[in-house]
Amino acid sequence: MRFYECRGGVFQLIDDESHFMPSIGLGLKVWEGSFEGHVDRWLRWTDLAGNLILTGAELADSERTRADSERTRADSESSRADSERTRADAERTRADALVEQLRRLGIKPEH
Repeated sequence: MRFYECRGGVFQLIDDESHFMPSIGLGLKVWEGSFEGHVDRWLRWTDLAGNLILTGAELADSERTRADSERTRADSESSRADSERTRADAERTRADALVEQLRRLGIKPEH
């Protein structure tokens, strides 16, 4: 496959592998995959580095994945905080029991 770009009214062969067109800031590449339910070879837009420009559906999927990951991280942080609260409560109960035991022995822990 050959790619041409119109430069100054003349179509010129884009001979680099990235098929990057500086005039529009985009490149093209052949990509094989599924698009709108059809698996085939497609021309896809790329950025300067040759990375595919995501379609709307791909962008939405990416955002869903990011949101799911963030939700998982938040759930994990919440679980960690719950565990820390449980540990602190147990430590407080233990300290209260020790204070009570000292009082039964006639020791005033406040002093």
